[in-house]
Amino acid sequence: MDHQAQTRKQAMLVSWILWGAMLAVLAVYVFVILVLQQGNAPPDKLDPALPRNLGVVAGGIASLSFVLRCILLSGFRSGELSADTPRAARRLLAGNIVCFALSESIGIFGVVLGVLGYPRDTCANFLMGAVVMMVYHIPLARRFEPES
Repeated sequence: MDHQAQTRKQAMLVSWILWGAMLAVLAVYVFVILVLQQGNAPPDKLDPALPRNLGVVAGGIASLSFVLRCILLSGFRSGELSADTPRAARRLLAGNIVCFALSESIGIFGVVLGVLGYPRDTCANFLMGAVVMMVYHIPLARRFEPES
Protein backbone atom coordinates (compact mmCIF):
# COMPACT_ATOMS: atom_id res chain seq x y z
CA MET A 1 0.00 0.00 0.00
CA ASP A 2 1.46 3.36 -0.98
CA HIS A 3 1.92 6.23 1.47
CA GLN A 4 -1.04 8.25 0.15
CA ALA A 5 -3.48 5.39 0.47
CA GLN A 6 -2.12 4.72 3.97
CA THR A 7 -2.75 8.36 4.94
CA ARG A 8 -6.36 8.18 3.75
CA LYS A 9 -6.93 4.84 5.47
CA GLN A 10 -5.56 6.13 8.79
CA ALA A 11 -7.72 9.27 8.65
CA MET A 12 -10.81 7.17 8.00
CA LEU A 13 -9.94 4.72 10.78
CA VAL A 14 -9.52 7.53 13.31
CA SER A 15 -12.81 9.08 12.12
CA TRP A 16 -14.62 5.77 12.67
CA ILE A 17 -13.06 5.28 16.11
CA LEU A 18 -14.09 8.78 17.19
CA TRP A 19 -17.58 8.37 15.72
CA GLY A 20 -18.09 5.06 17.52
CA ALA A 21 -16.77 6.39 20.81
CA MET A 22 -19.03 9.43 20.68
CA LEU A 23 -22.03 7.30 19.80
CA ALA A 24 -21.20 5.02 22.75
CA VAL A 25 -21.10 8.04 25.04
CA LEU A 26 -24.69 8.81 24.05
CA ALA A 27 -25.61 5.35 25.36
CA VAL A 28 -23.82 6.19 28.61
CA TYR A 29 -25.92 9.36 28.85
CA VAL A 30 -29.09 7.28 28.67
CA PHE A 31 -27.79 5.04 31.46
CA VAL A 32 -26.92 8.08 33.60
CA ILE A 33 -30.42 9.51 33.22
CA LEU A 34 -32.04 6.16 34.04
CA VAL A 35 -29.91 5.74 37.17
CA LEU A 36 -30.33 9.33 38.36
CA GLN A 37 -34.10 9.29 37.97
CA GLN A 38 -34.69 5.80 39.34
CA GLY A 39 -37.25 6.06 42.12
CA ASN A 40 -36.95 9.84 42.35
CA ALA A 41 -40.07 11.95 42.18
CA PRO A 42 -39.81 14.88 39.77
CA PRO A 43 -39.17 18.24 41.40
CA ASP A 44 -42.22 20.36 42.17
CA LYS A 45 -41.29 23.23 39.90
CA LEU A 46 -39.72 22.73 36.51
CA ASP A 47 -39.48 25.59 34.05
CA PRO A 48 -41.61 24.50 31.07
CA ALA A 49 -39.72 26.92 28.82
CA LEU A 50 -36.28 25.36 29.40
CA PRO A 51 -36.74 22.28 27.14
CA ARG A 52 -38.25 24.47 24.43
CA ASN A 53 -35.40 26.99 24.67
CA LEU A 54 -32.80 24.22 24.60
CA GLY A 55 -34.64 22.78 21.59
CA VAL A 56 -34.18 26.05 19.73
CA VAL A 57 -30.48 26.06 20.62
CA ALA A 58 -30.19 22.40 19.56
CA GLY A 59 -31.75 23.29 16.20
CA GLY A 60 -29.16 26.01 15.76
CA ILE A 61 -26.37 23.60 16.65
CA ALA A 62 -27.68 21.04 14.17
CA SER A 63 -27.85 23.72 11.46
CA LEU A 64 -24.32 24.83 12.29
CA SER A 65 -23.07 21.25 11.95
CA PHE A 66 -24.57 21.05 8.43
CA VAL A 67 -23.00 24.37 7.43
CA LEU A 68 -19.58 23.47 8.83
CA ARG A 69 -19.73 20.04 7.20
CA CYS A 70 -20.32 21.77 3.90
CA ILE A 71 -17.50 24.27 4.47
CA LEU A 72 -14.94 21.82 5.82
CA LEU A 73 -15.73 18.59 4.01
CA SER A 74 -17.49 19.28 0.70
CA GLY A 75 -14.14 19.65 -1.08
CA PHE A 76 -13.65 15.89 -0.82
CA ARG A 77 -16.85 15.15 -2.77
CA SER A 78 -16.11 17.79 -5.38
CA GLY A 79 -12.59 16.44 -5.94
CA GLU A 80 -10.88 19.65 -4.78
CA LEU A 81 -9.44 17.79 -1.80
CA SER A 82 -8.06 14.30 -1.45
CA ALA A 83 -7.55 12.56 1.88
CA ASP A 84 -4.35 11.13 0.39
CA THR A 85 -2.30 14.13 1.51
CA PRO A 86 -1.47 14.67 5.19
CA ARG A 87 -2.89 18.21 5.18
CA ALA A 88 -6.21 17.13 3.66
CA ALA A 89 -6.35 14.10 5.98
CA ARG A 90 -6.05 16.47 8.94
CA ARG A 91 -8.86 18.57 7.48
CA LEU A 92 -11.00 15.45 7.10
CA LEU A 93 -10.38 14.58 10.75
CA ALA A 94 -10.98 18.13 11.97
CA GLY A 95 -14.20 18.44 9.96
CA ASN A 96 -15.49 15.15 11.28
CA ILE A 97 -14.54 15.99 14.87
CA VAL A 98 -16.37 19.32 14.66
CA CYS A 99 -19.52 17.65 13.27
CA PHE A 100 -19.38 14.85 15.83
CA ALA A 101 -18.86 17.24 18.75
CA LEU A 102 -21.73 19.49 17.70
CA SER A 103 -23.99 16.45 17.36
CA GLU A 104 -22.90 15.14 20.76
CA SER A 105 -23.64 18.49 22.39
CA ILE A 106 -27.32 18.07 21.59
CA GLY A 107 -27.31 14.92 23.72
CA ILE A 108 -25.77 16.87 26.60
CA PHE A 109 -28.94 18.96 26.75
CA GLY A 110 -30.88 15.76 27.43
CA VAL A 111 -28.51 14.87 30.26
CA VAL A 112 -28.84 18.33 31.79
CA LEU A 113 -32.62 18.08 31.67
CA GLY A 114 -32.45 14.60 33.19
CA VAL A 115 -30.26 15.81 36.04
CA LEU A 116 -32.71 18.63 36.69
CA GLY A 117 -35.56 16.11 36.91
CA TYR A 118 -37.42 16.61 33.63
CA PRO A 119 -39.36 13.59 32.33
CA ARG A 120 -37.42 10.93 30.48
CA ASP A 121 -39.33 11.49 27.26
CA THR A 122 -38.18 15.12 27.23
CA CYS A 123 -34.59 13.98 27.74
CA ALA A 124 -35.01 11.30 25.08
CA ASN A 125 -35.92 13.89 22.46
CA PHE A 126 -32.47 15.45 22.77
CA LEU A 127 -30.64 12.13 23.00
CA MET A 128 -32.42 10.77 19.93
CA GLY A 129 -31.72 14.03 18.13
CA ALA A 130 -28.03 13.55 18.90
CA VAL A 131 -28.13 9.96 17.62
CA VAL A 132 -29.84 11.06 14.40
CA MET A 133 -27.18 13.73 13.91
CA MET A 134 -24.38 11.23 14.55
CA VAL A 135 -25.89 8.82 12.02
CA TYR A 136 -26.18 11.66 9.52
CA HIS A 137 -22.48 12.49 10.00
CA ILE A 138 -21.33 8.86 9.77
CA PRO A 139 -17.85 8.84 8.18
CA LEU A 140 -18.52 6.63 5.16
CA ALA A 141 -15.52 6.48 2.82
CA ARG A 142 -17.66 7.28 -0.23
CA ARG A 143 -18.45 10.70 1.28
CA PHE A 144 -14.80 11.65 0.99
CA GLU A 145 -14.20 10.48 -2.56
CA PRO A 146 -14.95 12.54 -5.69
CA GLU A 147 -18.38 11.99 -7.21
CA SER A 148 -18.30 9.94 -10.40
